[in-house]
Amino acid sequence: MAYGIPVYTSTTLAAPGHSAGELRLVQPMIMLQGGVLQNHLHFSGILNLEGLTIPGGELTRGDWGEGFFDRRHPHTYAHELMVWSDDLLGQRDGAVHLSLAAGKGVVPFGTDDPMNRPFERYPVNHHLAQIIERAVGIAGARIGPVALEAALFNGDEPTGPGSWPRISRFGDSWSARITVFPIDGLELQGSRAVVESPEHRPGSGLDQSKWSASARWERTVAGHPVYGLVEWER
Repeated sequence: MAYGIPVYTSTTLAAPGHSAGELRLVQPMIMLQGGVLQNHLHFSGILNLEGLTIPGGELTRGDWGEGFFDRRHPHTYAHELMVWSDDLLGQRDGAVHLSLAAGKGVVPFGTDDPMNRPFERYPVNHHLAQIIERAVGIAGARIGPVALEAALFNGDEPTGPGSWPRISRFGDSWSARITVFPIDGLELQGSRAVVESPEHRPGSGLDQSKWSASARWERTVAGHPVYGLVEWER
């Protein structure tokens, strides 16, 4: 699958007494998914072309991160390259589903990648609420309405669209997340992460101690999709 979103953005707050407007193609992505061994082993690859379509970022008042201010920065070309198995033992573990995943992708912390949400606009809390584009190893288990995940990953953030994780730093950071699905359409999430030196790639910068909690409701009401998300990060 491939898609992108053409969007025009205008603001009167670009600078005191000035306005700005831009037409851009945002979130241009090519995605490939597959499975082998009767779909017990899965692969997901996402090529993100924002480094070509928004090399100077997307005009978004209040956004920050990776050297951009009041602009959403472009993400890396290799946005995701993951291999995983979501039910390792099949029927042998009964109602428990054990999973393993590895590659470059989204760390199990906070809420999901905003590119997976039904909105074009990235939230300004993106760097608080997600840890993405890392070399990550994930172990998970789901028992009924409760899912548990834990991960090891590299703490360094990308510095540009062509950046790759520093493999020498893999395992210097960790995260854990619990998600509960009490009723159909409702998701409750809480997570914790300790990220070593995200702003300094060699590893000598300040560390981050992160907490997240969220509640999401997604249902169809009278034939119309309804989506609501409330999240808190520290």
